[in-house]
Amino acid sequence: MRLRRALRSCHRSPVVRISFVIVSLVYIVHCFSFTTVVNMNDPPDPAVLEPHEKENLPQMPTNINESQISATGRVLDWREAEPGKNAIYLYSGYIDKRKAQPTIRLIAIIKRKTKAPECTYWSASNKREVKSGSIKLIKENWALPYSAGFILCPLPSFGPDDPVIRVGVTTQSAGPALLANSVPVENMESRKKIGEMSVCVKPFHYEFNRALWLVEFIEMYKLLGADHFIFYNHTVGPDVEAVLRYYMRQGSVEVLPWSLPVETKKDIRTEGIFASLNDCNLRSVGHFPLAAMVDIDEFLIPRKDENLLELVARLGTTYHGYVFKNVFFYLYWENDTALHDHLNTEENLQVNLFGADSHMPYLLTQTKTRRLDQPHKYGVRSKYLARPDKSVEVGNHVVWEYLQPGGRTSLNVPETDGLTHHYRICEFGGWDCLKLPSHIDQTAHRYLATLTQAIARECAGIFPGLPACPVAPPLGSPW
Repeated sequence: MRLRRALRSCHRSPVVRISFVIVSLVYIVHCFSFTTVVNMNDPPDPAVLEPHEKENLPQMPTNINESQISATGRVLDWREAEPGKNAIYLYSGYIDKRKAQPTIRLIAIIKRKTKAPECTYWSASNKREVKSGSIKLIKENWALPYSAGFILCPLPSFGPDDPVIRVGVTTQSAGPALLANSVPVENMESRKKIGEMSVCVKPFHYEFNRALWLVEFIEMYKLLGADHFIFYNHTVGPDVEAVLRYYMRQGSVEVLPWSLPVETKKDIRTEGIFASLNDCNLRSVGHFPLAAMVDIDEFLIPRKDENLLELVARLGTTYHGYVFKNVFFYLYWENDTALHDHLNTEENLQVNLFGADSHMPYLLTQTKTRRLDQPHKYGVRSKYLARPDKSVEVGNHVVWEYLQPGGRTSLNVPETDGLTHHYRICEFGGWDCLKLPSHIDQTAHRYLATLTQAIARECAGIFPGLPACPVAPPLGSPW
């Protein structure tokens, strides 16, 4: 409360405003200091780094050609179902025969109170058919003007030798949809297994450019059992683009365009997150038995098992979802020195791994080990592993609808078995969160040596002209 009063007073006095900013900066520097005195310099300001040259790697998807195929399906982007009406936008379509009543499930952004549309179908032989469809809004929309949702279209009467290949939608008074405004549909029944676990992340936005933290995220989840990462790109910075193109070449990452057609936070929940999560879930059906639904600063960390696959095997494979309580590791708390101690051994690992001119890598999972004593309740900021084959509608913190509701569909993972480690600034601004009861939790340090080697190896491949991955931009104001 004192900080908030001080902030309000800043608006009334230029002198006080300047003084407050200076004190705030001093406080931030203090919060990022180490708990013990070590010979470790702060990372250099990114503004003084020499610009690096990009490798000739696969390009990010632009100017979408629907013949482009990623590991899990077509590379698509948003399109308006009826240009000029601003009512329904389509992203992708899936033939879903998992329920007794098969349907075509279209991922959509829908203006709330839009009436049920007509579905227009095209077959492989260019036959056309029209049927009435329905709308199902995804639960978490905060009553904003638009919501992520599903357009549900019953299967057309085309025979098995002439399958449906595209679907468009219109309001019921507008007549059949135009082929140019339709989306191709995927038959999920014909898919083959790719790996054991995919990772689904909300769209990158605000020119996200924290390359080191993205490499840490990918390499840590590989250690945790992930095979494949599905990212959606609204906007990223040049360093993150280089990271994504590098992993695309390896085949472990696919990046899908996300030209959001409405204004984020004003018209729809952040970046249309629920459309992306549900598209990712449907892309994972048949390809991966498990999918981790997380954000880039969240890590599902097992406490007794080496990885998440072992945790699932031990707790039971009959569940359709595994929910992990959330606990915050605030970035303004002091840094742990274990990474420094590991790299500055007699073997001089920092020089061997990152080069003589490198700075100490600032890794979230290894540097931030102070956490809140009390995790959140299940369903409150929790994250989870889903079984895509069994999940119909996924949300940010839980699965909202399973294929077979009732019974033992979801397991609340005991906090003694695993937690969501969430690395962020105070969620309500300021620094009051730092006063909450906390303690040191070094569970993630079991991966320190292996993770550090992997990050050094991949950063050298991504940025061959630099001693390590570029330093991330500063965190910015806590307000």
